[in-house]
Amino acid sequence: MARFEQRFAIKWLSGDGFDGNSVRQGQTHALVLEYDYPDRASLNVLRLTKHSFPSLPLIMLTEQHSEELAVWAFHARVWDYMVKPVQSSQIASLHTELSQLQQMQRRDRGRSSVVQRDDRLPVEVRVGALVDDARLLQRVEAHISDHLADRISLEEMAGLCGMTPYRFSRFFKKSYGQTFQEYLLCQRVEKAAQLLHNRSALVVDVAYMTGFRDPSYFARIFKRYKGVCPVDFRQQLGQSDLSVPSGSPLFLEP
Repeated sequence: MARFEQRFAIKWLSGDGFDGNSVRQGQTHALVLEYDYPDRASLNVLRLTKHSFPSLPLIMLTEQHSEELAVWAFHARVWDYMVKPVQSSQIASLHTELSQLQQMQRRDRGRSSVVQRDDRLPVEVRVGALVDDARLLQRVEAHISDHLADRISLEEMAGLCGMTPYRFSRFFKKSYGQTFQEYLLCQRVEKAAQLLHNRSALVVDVAYMTGFRDPSYFARIFKRYKGVCPVDFRQQLGQSDLSVPSGSPLFLEP
């Protein structure tokens, strides 16, 4: 409530302390009904208050939240429905709207007017349905990079992007020019090639660290992408380390 007090002059009421005369005299510009866990009796207070003062903006502030409760509140014609903890930006928007309403009431004196409400899309809609392809692909790549050692399924990635598996497969193939499984195998092989530079790491450990549970399958896939099996790949690394071009400086570390 301290956030409300930064923008509004508040008169606290409890129980039967609501004074209808202050509304009739124009001294009350909005009424906030605060709930922890609404019950039938307390919600009925909101409904009766709206019936008695239909033009008074009612703000429902609640800790318990459900879709059913929110729908009921708007059917009861609340001005705004807020779930605690309320953000300062929400209170700022409310203050702007109520100030605009107050100015219109003084200016128009009973004529019909429309208050400009905050019509920004909910966060889950902006992030879900309207997110661009680039951000979706960044999310996919980051998840794969962080979970190469784990089992990663097409269904899991589709759910992460808010798509059906069929739609995700088409989206991925169009974006990368290869299927999701092909991309995943390529990323695992590239990571394995990096790990093979560490000569103390066993090939079987490298396989498990990059998501391959069967070492023989790992060897076949690695050879498909690199042209040689993991053991030969490491041997080639050793030979290339020994072949230093003539005239190249050598840096010796203690």
